[in-house]
Amino acid sequence: MVTLSLQNFELPKIWDLEVLDIKDPAERKNKTLLEEETLIHFKETIRFQEVQRYEVALPWLAGHPPVYDKYDVAESRLRSVTKRLVKENIYEVYDDVLRQWQKEGVIADIKQAFLQLSVRPEDRNFLRFLWWNTEDRTKLEFFRHCRVVFGVTSSPFLLNASVRHHLDSTEYQIESLQATVKKLKRGFYVDNLTISVENQQELLEFKAQTMKIMNAATFELRCWAHTGTKHSETQNGLGLKWDTETDELYCVSPETDMGISDNISKRKLLSIVNSIYDPIGFTSPATLLPKLLLQEAWRNKLDWDEELTLDMQLRYRRWAKHIAIIEKCRIPRRILYGNFKKATLHIFTDASAHGYACCSFLRCEDEGEVKVSLISAKARVAPVQRPTIPRLELLGAAIGARIASTILEALDLPLKTYFWTDSMIVLGWITNTEPWNAFVGEIIRPIQRIYPLELRSSEILNDVPVRVKDSSDISDNDNQHTVSNEQSFEPKDPPKEQLETLKRSRFGRQIVPVKRLDL
Repeated sequence: MVTLSLQNFELPKIWDLEVLDIKDPAERKNKTLLEEETLIHFKETIRFQEVQRYEVALPWLAGHPPVYDKYDVAESRLRSVTKRLVKENIYEVYDDVLRQWQKEGVIADIKQAFLQLSVRPEDRNFLRFLWWNTEDRTKLEFFRHCRVVFGVTSSPFLLNASVRHHLDSTEYQIESLQATVKKLKRGFYVDNLTISVENQQELLEFKAQTMKIMNAATFELRCWAHTGTKHSETQNGLGLKWDTETDELYCVSPETDMGISDNISKRKLLSIVNSIYDPIGFTSPATLLPKLLLQEAWRNKLDWDEELTLDMQLRYRRWAKHIAIIEKCRIPRRILYGNFKKATLHIFTDASAHGYACCSFLRCEDEGEVKVSLISAKARVAPVQRPTIPRLELLGAAIGARIASTILEALDLPLKTYFWTDSMIVLGWITNTEPWNAFVGEIIRPIQRIYPLELRSSEILNDVPVRVKDSSDISDNDNQHTVSNEQSFEPKDPPKEQLETLKRSRFGRQIVPVKRLDL
């Protein structure tokens, strides 16, 4: 019952506005203070051991009720798991692994990142678990983890903070290592490192310096791969597939093979939605439909294993029939080309009754040649309450502003940013300073903090991310992520008198009439 309750509680996050950080300012402030206090506690308790390994303390939440003894719960779960392992004839495999650990301990050359961090002794009793001490499974024995455990909520923070603490060490602040340390700080995501270099010589220097720096704290990097290397299999990069030969990224399609008589339930639908991992968002046009069906199942209060309605099943099967085509949709990993003379960032936002979305492009000019590359996109299902279209357009502008801020921070380039929308009402809301109602005001304030932005009214891009179409549409145009010089657009500054008129208008008006262009 607890698990089912939690699943139902987490599901609305797919469409809730709180995911966009649209919530009470006091709650946001408390979260910031908590993060600062956690970081201070980490810096005060981290230690570097003689065995060249960092020891960390578990971060405890202040004011949390005392943690009660869960021995009975642990024993009950162990018996349940053991019964299943015995039934599947794999109990001996698990038991052998634990016996080997008991005999040799955790060896120093384990390359898994979390196991390189030691937990201070006074916190280890909170990482205990039970296992059988005899072959007939009649006596129980306590084991406890001495290293940071994968799966504990605080583990990713402890790993990231430890790596950054190590890179901030005084010995690595010398000039010859500054470029490498900067790349490492910006390139790590949990235990994955993703960076870019200009040539083979820079790659060799970076690799040599990185290995020396990270090995000093037993963080041994492995599985190196770079553009141009030939592998029997494509590489994984933060959830995406990376073809190192063509230097392209693509998304793996979910397993949707189902017979006509197979049951399609809300649980199955959620599994499909969660199996599509696309952090860049370039498959958003093809992945909106199952999220809409999931929301519809939620609205109809269907149980987790209850079969979907015939109409919902028909829509799902039509979508599943073509979803494998998303693997043919590939984007170049590289977005900056050559010694570009000028680069601009363009954020497009749109909405429909079903959802709202944004996409971002980087436009580079280099000696008369123009290249436009997709950086990221985001599409979200409209809230259950079904706000008006203008409010959904405003939500699209909100995630567009967030993406713009993230990109500018990540690229660390002086980019002029253009904000494009076809909603005159949204332009009016953003450019006016008069007070609005609580909903509009709470969304507009973060957008206005991104200023100065160049506001544009445009239909340059199709509203693909928010249209619920057949998933095969995503590859109709093989060149949808880059455009030729003849197709590229160059925004022009709007006349000042038109901009002033827009600022005085409650709903705004069109600033710059532009020609429609499909990228």
